[in-house]
Amino acid sequence: MKLLLISQYYAPEPFCIHEICEALAARGHQITVLTGIPNYPMGRVYPGYRLRKHRKEEIRGVQLMRVWTVPRKSGKFFRMLNYFSYPFSAGIRALGLDSSYDAVMVYQLSPVIMAWPGILYSRKNRTPLLLYCLDLWPASLVAADIRQDSLIYRAFHKMSRNIYKKADRILVGSPGFTGYLRDEFRIAEQRISVLPQHAEDMRDLAGDAEDPGKKQASERDGTFQIVFAGNLGKAQNLDIVLDAAKLLPDVVFHIIGDGSELQHLKAEAGKNIRFYGRLPEKDLPVYFAKADALLVTLQADPALSLTLPVKVQTYMSAGKPILGAANGEISRVIREAQCGFCGNAEDAAELAENIRKLMENEHRAEMGRNARQYYETHYSKKQFLDVLEQELEEIAGIHRSHTGQ
Repeated sequence: MKLLLISQYYAPEPFCIHEICEALAARGHQITVLTGIPNYPMGRVYPGYRLRKHRKEEIRGVQLMRVWTVPRKSGKFFRMLNYFSYPFSAGIRALGLDSSYDAVMVYQLSPVIMAWPGILYSRKNRTPLLLYCLDLWPASLVAADIRQDSLIYRAFHKMSRNIYKKADRILVGSPGFTGYLRDEFRIAEQRISVLPQHAEDMRDLAGDAEDPGKKQASERDGTFQIVFAGNLGKAQNLDIVLDAAKLLPDVVFHIIGDGSELQHLKAEAGKNIRFYGRLPEKDLPVYFAKADALLVTLQADPALSLTLPVKVQTYMSAGKPILGAANGEISRVIREAQCGFCGNAEDAAELAENIRKLMENEHRAEMGRNARQYYETHYSKKQFLDVLEQELEEIAGIHRSHTGQ
């Protein structure tokens, strides 16, 4: 199968899309990715990609075409320029590609308009389009303080409806997305399937992990150790960790990651919060191994409550108890897996109380085993790829039958 994949983001940006593409290439498929210039999450172009460098490259069997993109920088003005520059540039490039692809797949994060290049190619060449929806639009705008009665929200609502309706097949990362697409845009449920994101197995990566002592990570000293790993943005609402840490001076919080809120968090953090910046994924297993629990937080937002961040799957693969301060899908999964405690989003006192409960719980090891078992049953990479490959082969096969190939 020859696949054109549309994604504004790609490695070295911290999204697992590159793992998917490389795995599909390893299975014998020809993968071409139309992507942007890497600048997420800090809004600055990554070293080595300035001055038109690496606009075309091959990485582990995947062909990459990078198009001009305005860096996110900071503020809503540059965010909007970033949002529109990629679909504009990638759309022009997509229209110039030949018609040899069997299917188009859009890896849809934010913004939803990153799907435009895939739609343009699909419509021009009558190629089937599969959209993998991981961020709901325009609902995601509410978390960015965009009011539903605003002109911006209404405009993105219309664009989102047109994009979702043009997809031949939609995969969603969370069950709650199905109801939203059905109720908001009247997308027929038979066109939608649930495919939770996979996570790289932390135990498989453990052999390549670097000793965190080299980065001044805390060694086990009898204190309770909690690790958060991921993007440090407003949606993660990490102020709740600052507040909970003040209530638990004997608990050490390790924050791994980068993002727009990093400097604010550093300025407000107490002595029991330690920051490590963004680390290679291969180094995470050692940090996770030294943790007593792994932490996930989100804003109290209706759209965000429908999502399941991939960090949850990653945490589960490490076989550790999970602490959550989030509503909706995260809470449901932690409860269903019986792998920890999850309180309301933005409730620091409840988070602190759940940490105390976990510290005193004699079944922590069992919770970790439950997390691992849930990962193996629902979120393994092989299971994910098998389902995705089947979906792609199905729509590509329909395309071949219609075109007589």
